[in-house]
Amino acid sequence: MYKLVLILVFLFEFLIDCKSQKHNFFIDTFFLYGKIIGRDTGNIVLQYPTIHNQWKQDTCLLKNGEFYFTGMVNQPTFCHLIGPHINNNYVDIYIDKGKQTIELNNSNFKDYQLTGSNIAKELHEWNEKKTAIFMNHPSVKKYEAILKLYNAETNNTLKIQLNQQLHNLLDSIESYHNALKLASIQWIEKMNDSYISATELYSLIINQQIATTEAVSLFYQLTDRIQQSRVGQLVAEALQKSMVNIPAPDFTAKGLNQENFQLHSLIGKYIIISFWASWCIPCIEEIPYLKQLYNKYHAKGLEIVTISIDKDLLAWYNAVIKWNLENWKNVVCNTAIKTSYINPNMPIPSLLLINDKGIIIWNSINKPEEDKITALEKELSNWINIKN
Repeated sequence: MYKLVLILVFLFEFLIDCKSQKHNFFIDTFFLYGKIIGRDTGNIVLQYPTIHNQWKQDTCLLKNGEFYFTGMVNQPTFCHLIGPHINNNYVDIYIDKGKQTIELNNSNFKDYQLTGSNIAKELHEWNEKKTAIFMNHPSVKKYEAILKLYNAETNNTLKIQLNQQLHNLLDSIESYHNALKLASIQWIEKMNDSYISATELYSLIINQQIATTEAVSLFYQLTDRIQQSRVGQLVAEALQKSMVNIPAPDFTAKGLNQENFQLHSLIGKYIIISFWASWCIPCIEEIPYLKQLYNKYHAKGLEIVTISIDKDLLAWYNAVIKWNLENWKNVVCNTAIKTSYINPNMPIPSLLLINDKGIIIWNSINKPEEDKITALEKELSNWINIKN
């Protein structure tokens, strides 16, 4: 009776929704039936993008460990399943139109079985490849265990010792990530009609693991339907925002004293934009080099704008004062900047260079393995020397 009432409620809600949105309920609806082994009660949450690209969060009350979700998707869709707030009760899966079932282990959601769709079969194959890579790099498990101890440790002496142990494993961790990166590229090339390929490519781009030229090549290997999928469009948008030789989008942002700063007010100058944060150690380490560039080229027409992604505005303000950054423009990132530029949505520090005509001529995200400051100065000196 419980399940019948629940299903009738969902059917009523979605039939109304389909009528207003002009989608076919029976074609575009997914049904996800699940069970958590080792847990009878509590809540489970499903987060997924709807047909209209708006993230939706549904919560279901467990009954005897069982749960049920339904909603509308028009293509295999990347989503998150989140259980009670204990370690490892989180997993990313794909849902698709029609009925799917999933069985989860309460102690580790990543130990799951998803069935009922083609994307579920592909996901199983991809997960097996990643598991094999993990098993071939036993130091990763050791690194994760030490990192857990490091984060929980309060004794500074012990923390230093644990940090050294983590440092000693960095080469192994890098080897693991390189193996995952290679596996992702090979998957994209082989499975060019898989929605998983679009997600993996987007992850490679956002995490700055491949150069833009390689990302573009991989994108055009995808079939038309994958390029035009929801994640495929995110990839295309990310690639567009990382392009050079395009006008720098204008924006207005708040400065140190809440004054408005407009980027295009500096047209006629060469502009370095640095995306950073007060808590970002590599960003702090980059500051002396930015100061050197400013002192060397400011008289020749260089300006610097630092855009902070800090949420704590006081911490940002104090960092600007502490590191003596008041010679140039300092502003806080806002929605307009995040929408127009991909850099603040990626790992920081991140740099780009705009010429005196307002054109982006260099972006650090295009060659993530390159020495940013050295490459930036080379590009800057070439252009400024031509101008002068």
